[in-house]
Amino acid sequence: MDCLLRGMSVFVFASLCFLSPVTLWSSPTTTTQPETFASFSPQQQLAQCLTQAKAGDVEAAFGQAKALHTSYRNQRLFDVSYMNTLMSIVDEVESPAETRILNEVISLVNSVRESKQYDGVQDPEVAFHFMKALSRLSEMTISLNERVSSKVRLYEGKIAVNLSRNVNYPRNAREALAIPMVNMAQGYAIRGDSESMITALQVAVENGFGDFEKIKNDKFIARVQDEAATKKMITQLEARYRVSVKEWARQVVADFQGSQFNFDLPTIDGRRLRKSDFDGKVLVVDLWATWCPPCRKGIPHYIELQKNYGKRNIAVLGVSMDNPKNPMSALKVVKKFTKEQGFNYPCVLGDLAFDKQIPGKSVLPTTVFVDQSGRVRYIARGYHDYAKVEAIANLLANESQPVRATMPSMSR
Repeated sequence: MDCLLRGMSVFVFASLCFLSPVTLWSSPTTTTQPETFASFSPQQQLAQCLTQAKAGDVEAAFGQAKALHTSYRNQRLFDVSYMNTLMSIVDEVESPAETRILNEVISLVNSVRESKQYDGVQDPEVAFHFMKALSRLSEMTISLNERVSSKVRLYEGKIAVNLSRNVNYPRNAREALAIPMVNMAQGYAIRGDSESMITALQVAVENGFGDFEKIKNDKFIARVQDEAATKKMITQLEARYRVSVKEWARQVVADFQGSQFNFDLPTIDGRRLRKSDFDGKVLVVDLWATWCPPCRKGIPHYIELQKNYGKRNIAVLGVSMDNPKNPMSALKVVKKFTKEQGFNYPCVLGDLAFDKQIPGKSVLPTTVFVDQSGRVRYIARGYHDYAKVEAIANLLANESQPVRATMPSMSR
């Protein structure tokens, strides 16, 4: 990939000269404020730069952020924090300095790309966060210069490909690489390279991307092939996806450290449900809330799963987390929502004690898959399409000898 700054005449409305470093927290009458600022961690100092920009002094904030980068650029993950801070300034504050700030970000990307320090071959955590920053940059530049945005997308996707091959990157997190690979496909489409675009989409599908409606409606893909060609491509990708999802399910379940949890919660119709009520069945527990858009998007999948498998050995349970501090306060809203959506499976009201059993940071939606012996075999965080939910449930349902080992309770 060429230097990202090459051919930037459409993008750059001002010259690429930058401000000299400016100290944010000093004034002619104050001598203690710089020391206070310096006492913050580097990331806290960057946050103060964003605060200063929001207060109206973008030039000073930009200069201080650049000075911080000069001091801390060798610190792990600081480049990523620096990029995100500058992009936040552009995103949240209207200023004539917008072009110069974005060009500073792109200059950093060029420098990092040449050094290959975040290419995904070495430190996977740093590379992952840098890749996510690139995704943000590609969206911010698309309306200013498609050529630049396409190069950022290609770089982002190549990092994702490298991470998928990195033995230190967790295998059960490969689906997080799928969107960057789709962005890479868009980069190829902007370039007019349909062959490379299709290859990138195939790799994305193999890593868990299944939103074919997005591909169908993608404006960049539409530039390089007509509707009939896109329809044929999607049919082929869907077939590849069905195979890859089954392999994905086997992999994430195999890599997951199983554990136990328990519950005894009130249903929205006045009963109580316990985990023991589902003994002998694969239990798919969906933690959701009426105010959560990705939760609402996923609910039809659980309705379909219950419809297709409810009479077999798979059961779905919804757990409303609308207000875990005071579950009953959400009863009326939850009952109305479940009726409107046509829930065909029971729903209980989750509380803080239940939430604490799910390890890690609380995320909605979260789906807990419990096998026939009562053991938690996988926890899916965030939205998952029907194919993935079905694949894991089926995998557990078809086990000839479910694991029956006693495991410790889950806790944070």
